[in-house]
Amino acid sequence: MTHLSAEELIDHVYGGHDAPHVAACAPCARRARALADGRAALRDALDSPPPRPRARWTNALPPAAAAAVLATIVALVVTRIPREPQRAHPAPSPASAPTETVKEAPQDEPTDAVGAAILWLARHQRPDGSWGPIPGTCDCFGDAPKPRVIPRDADVARKAAPLVEALRSDSLDERERAAGDLLKLGEAVEPFLEDAAADKDAEVKARADSLLRTLRAARTRGDTEPTALALLVLLGAGYSHLSKDTYGDIVLGNTVRKALQWLMNHQDLSGRIGDGDSVKPAQAIAALALLEAYGLTGSNLFKEQAVKAHTWLAGEQRKNGSWSDDVETTYWAVIALKSAQLDGFPPELRRAELATAWLRERAEKGGAVELAAFVTASRFFEGPDISAHAARLADVKAVALEPGARQMAALALFQADGPSGANWKNWNEGMKAAVLKSPASGCGKGGWGKGAGSGRTTALNALTLEVYYRYANVVGSKK
Repeated sequence: MTHLSAEELIDHVYGGHDAPHVAACAPCARRARALADGRAALRDALDSPPPRPRARWTNALPPAAAAAVLATIVALVVTRIPREPQRAHPAPSPASAPTETVKEAPQDEPTDAVGAAILWLARHQRPDGSWGPIPGTCDCFGDAPKPRVIPRDADVARKAAPLVEALRSDSLDERERAAGDLLKLGEAVEPFLEDAAADKDAEVKARADSLLRTLRAARTRGDTEPTALALLVLLGAGYSHLSKDTYGDIVLGNTVRKALQWLMNHQDLSGRIGDGDSVKPAQAIAALALLEAYGLTGSNLFKEQAVKAHTWLAGEQRKNGSWSDDVETTYWAVIALKSAQLDGFPPELRRAELATAWLRERAEKGGAVELAAFVTASRFFEGPDISAHAARLADVKAVALEPGARQMAALALFQADGPSGANWKNWNEGMKAAVLKSPASGCGKGGWGKGAGSGRTTALNALTLEVYYRYANVVGSKK
């Protein structure tokens, strides 16, 4: 079997990005280090063979040879980027959650829009790792609402005690009745379910934990999407839970770690993250975030959760090929399927084919959202011809789109025509004019908008600006 050169391996790892591009692209270099750090940390912490990273070429080389060549790649990349020195990261704990990252000397704040947006997101992350509505009067730098403490109510304790005990029953009907009654008590029962979740009986512990996740998902239903989007921005820029980049009191590795832990804490036993009877965009985005976190470093710390999220999401596809008969949800689900495929999961080609066909029907007479979803799905899974649909999409002015639709259109057109095609070049100028703005100061520096939706808007605009380097890496797409 022919071994690939370092230059050729870079091409495979970065989906068409050659060595000169990687040398000039800080996010690409960070991803190279994240992949190498994840492999090295896992070997140190678990004394096991390196996990399969996202790159497709790992099957072509024996593990020892792949590790050696990967080290060559990282050295090649990092030595060409003097402003991003290579760092040695400590191995994570083999526990179920990533450990806190030790900060390094503070760096100068980034001047690019994506870097500034990342710092805005980090400043506005809650102590529990999530993002949610930002007060319109916010003037903080790292301050956020304190975690809620639910008091132990004596009346609730009296009602909950026999119901918690019923979770031990051998009768399925009795357990289900008890679970339903516990959920009816609402968030007030959480302290008592937390006690049960520490029970020595593994089955009682699992049942109580599942109920806790259901209650928390209902309470934080509006936080799943902004949290997952913010995490995708950080991962797209190459930051992992091992990153030590420090700005003031902010260590970006800790920002990633807390966000991942929040998502995992809100994942139920089926793999769903978030509340609801049917899959929504927020849940598909959250599944994608876990898959990309695993794919970025190959860390087993996230593998089980990523597998569960992928299994649940794939199982939610409807017979007509859609997810919840919703274009936006189906769009994010298709991206998650591609991410899972590149993580080494079995390819879901039939599911992707069905989804692409369903999206194509909507795109025939649809607007920018429908066109973007179809173009993206078709490019990711080598589906039907997209040239006519991409041309229609390029005629839509970026400034006329809301941030979510604009992000979708940017990804679709870059995959269809970028970086040198005429359609992309023309649309890209309008997109930059629509997204980039005069810099703000203070709390608002780096963000977009004010008030409740500013976290989501900031994350979506940052994802739009990451399209130049991020998605080519994630999907390995080639012209």
